[in-house]
Amino acid sequence: MSGIEIPLGFHQSLQKSSLYNNVELSDLTVKCQGTEIKVHKTVLACHSEHFKKMFKGPWKESKEKVLEIKDFEPAVVEAMIRFMYTFHYAGNKDADTSFHVKVHECADYYAMDVLKNMAAEKFRSVVGWVATRKELVALIEYLYRSPDLGLRELILDRITERIEILLDQDWFDDVMVSVTEFTAGMVRRMHKRNPMVYKCYNCHVAMPWSSMGNNPTNCYQCNAMVRWGDADGRLHSNTL
Repeated sequence: MSGIEIPLGFHQSLQKSSLYNNVELSDLTVKCQGTEIKVHKTVLACHSEHFKKMFKGPWKESKEKVLEIKDFEPAVVEAMIRFMYTFHYAGNKDADTSFHVKVHECADYYAMDVLKNMAAEKFRSVVGWVATRKELVALIEYLYRSPDLGLRELILDRITERIEILLDQDWFDDVMVSVTEFTAGMVRRMHKRNPMVYKCYNCHVAMPWSSMGNNPTNCYQCNAMVRWGDADGRLHSNTL
């Protein structure tokens, strides 16, 4: 229809309206383990087909003014609802790295693809910065205790980047024994990796990477002593 201009900044207007958890015009209360958030059915329905069908169908939530969520923890539910009003959510400072995984699961459950993609990106940005061994173990256990929604690949990427160091750790052996699905995925990932090839500085023969790590060995053709294991693929050689 010509002559009608549709404003492009609707989400900015929604952000500035301060309607998040505001009783003004609210027609629904979301309850989760003692936490209550005032919301608007229209906003929820615009973001999620799940909620849209709920409010249009014969569900009790379509008639009552209370929606109780039991499958997710309060911080995750708050992140989901805050995203609906601000198109953003902040990480929980008191939570571990699995927080974004939980938001990702919540978004998948409620069919919110934009939030799901955002949570995946946030997880991708922090998974390489897991601070402690305890946190890494907890993250692996959580990911493999939950349905696979695509985030396992990200933790496998980080693990295989550091596999030579981790395999020397007793605690990592314990993880591989206790979380067998993770171990199977790691083995498949290692098998698919392109083999690293090193070139002898002396005779220029190509030598495939092996389990020798950084242990000195000799070129099988000219017997020049070399050191294996450079991350950037270069060969460091020491002639005896």
